[in-house]
Amino acid sequence: MDISPVIQIHLAVALYAVLIGPIAVFRPRRDIAHKILGYSWVLAMALLAGSSFFITEIRHGRFSLIHILSCLVLVSLVRGLWLIGQRGINAHARQMQALYLQILLGAGGFTFLPDRAMSRLFFSQNPWLGFACMMGVCRVVILFWRRQAKRLA
Repeated sequence: MDISPVIQIHLAVALYAVLIGPIAVFRPRRDIAHKILGYSWVLAMALLAGSSFFITEIRHGRFSLIHILSCLVLVSLVRGLWLIGQRGINAHARQMQALYLQILLGAGGFTFLPDRAMSRLFFSQNPWLGFACMMGVCRVVILFWRRQAKRLA
């Protein structure tokens, strides 16, 4: 499968954001490691959203509905940074956690639909397996998030 350099960058940044996200946004301790991981996650998310504007294969050179999600990501990142600047720690935590889950469920679920390139790349023998795995990961993360949300309340 031939994947463009923009999509390769997008995929690498997405993988980093998905892997570092739980540590950056769900970790209960707020220390220098949280700040470093958090800022690197915010940067990765901004690169992820920004790079998506150069991916227009779905509508052959035009933006698609998925690009609305990219705009929402950028707005959510700015809001999350603003909240922490205003010392709204719990609101900041909820904002960033919700953003992580929305990206994981929204874009992640969309990416691994059976007819999509990532599903064919990673699960060529059984494209539905990729979608099922993605939904399983989402379920685990949601259960974890609910447990964390009770601690913040």
